[in-house]
Amino acid sequence: MRKKKTNKKRFRLFGRSKKTRKSDAPPVDVSALMRVLKTFIVFIILAGIGVGFYYLEEHVTQSNVAEIEPQLELMSVPAWVNQDLEQKVYAAATSYTNGLRVNEKAAQYVHKGLADNVKWLTDIRVQAAGNTIRVFAGWRRPVATIQLRRETFYVDRDLVLLDDVPLPEMHLPEIRGLDTGSLVPRPGLHLDRDALKASVHLLILLERMDRQLTPEQPLIAELKTVDVTNYDGRNRRDASHIILYAVDDTPIKWGAEPDRWQRHAEAPDKDKLAKLYGYYIEYGTLQTGAKHIDLRQPHGRIIRPGEDF
Repeated sequence: MRKKKTNKKRFRLFGRSKKTRKSDAPPVDVSALMRVLKTFIVFIILAGIGVGFYYLEEHVTQSNVAEIEPQLELMSVPAWVNQDLEQKVYAAATSYTNGLRVNEKAAQYVHKGLADNVKWLTDIRVQAAGNTIRVFAGWRRPVATIQLRRETFYVDRDLVLLDDVPLPEMHLPEIRGLDTGSLVPRPGLHLDRDALKASVHLLILLERMDRQLTPEQPLIAELKTVDVTNYDGRNRRDASHIILYAVDDTPIKWGAEPDRWQRHAEAPDKDKLAKLYGYYIEYGTLQTGAKHIDLRQPHGRIIRPGEDF
């Protein structure tokens, strides 16, 4: 007896069955394949061009940022500020701005550079406009120099220490005899010492008199030193508490601290100023060869040039 043939189909997961004939495979559409290939190639080319433009634009932007340097302007600079001090301020202002665009961020960095590195300015305001960064600030005008721990500082009318920058045109006297103890001085420090406060107060009085009476030839330019070694009579009660020295070392005995003349039965401060400036205007200088100039006596006269005491 014959076996009946069964109608079974065998499938392979990959490829064709050995019994499948080539004629059974569907024909390949070559033109469609070419269209897909061309579309893919065009896409690759466009993508490459886009990436190229992106990196080119980024490179140009970075180059422009590096080339643009903020133009800094210091506004309302006082006449006494010289080039050395201006350069110090410029250097501090641009210390954090390398490669920045001129914008509000750059203005913030300029403000930070000034606040961190320059104690000569107060009330700092920075504005960015166009290609310019403008700095508005108050300036601390020094009234004297001071030596602390073998280092030179300036001091302003608010008793703030300022770092040493050459200011030869100002002819500032030096304050000597201060007792600062173990204090470590630094720029920006408020040195609240009574002897320093009295010295600065006296120098401010002299500056005021110079503006009123001798603006063309200020008396203070002929002062070399304000000596407060005997401040408040700590060494000798009967000796002058404050002594001014002219540039030729002529001692000018001011006496007690400003506003304390009554405690020591001395001439009022206004009379001391009148004597001093009367002498200076009469002779045109403090360097007259006098042994000393004593301003303390209420009704006494000043030693004249060539007189002994």
